[in-house]
Amino acid sequence: MADLSAGTGMGVSLAALGAIVFGALSASTEYRRGSMAFSSLAEPRRLTLIATKVAAVTIAAALTAVPLALCKGLALALGLTSQGISSLIDPVELVSLWGRGAIALILLALLGFGIGLITRSQVACFAIAFGGLLAESTARTLGALISGGQTSAASFLPFGLVADAVRGTSFGGLNLASIGMAAGLLTLAAWAIALLSGGVVRFIRSDVPTSG
Repeated sequence: MADLSAGTGMGVSLAALGAIVFGALSASTEYRRGSMAFSSLAEPRRLTLIATKVAAVTIAAALTAVPLALCKGLALALGLTSQGISSLIDPVELVSLWGRGAIALILLALLGFGIGLITRSQVACFAIAFGGLLAESTARTLGALISGGQTSAASFLPFGLVADAVRGTSFGGLNLASIGMAAGLLTLAAWAIALLSGGVVRFIRSDVPTSG
């Protein structure tokens, strides 16, 4: 309950999936409604325009993660109080856990924003998000079976990196296939940067359609 990335059983949490979808729709909806074209006319410097939108997505994701963390903390405190037991988790470590979770959600939102910029289609965004989640869940399961529960190439796929970035191998139970917190966070950041960069390049170099 303390973990923002608490899983759904498919390697990613609802909060993480929501962050990806939010980021993707933030871009694809503007293409669908034609507002991206109007924004481009109002601000012809595309790099400046896209930097503003990236900042907006980042701030929105951060403002969503903070209340989520507070709600998680309140629920945890109420649960422990009702059972008459004190928390076994160090408050400093708990805050650190939430901080890493918030960073992971922001990175996933930016990753989704990159997907939206690349595809420019809401249907494609949903297909990539949910199809990618299913494919990665299968790949991670097969990778774990082949490697005997150890790290495999599938461990570096983006969706499941949230658990690694937040919990690593030492928090929330044993995770044999984890690549560790630092590696998980850096790899997730690399995925976000790669997809966001691809989206920015397409946005700068191609015409902006008036509608999806």
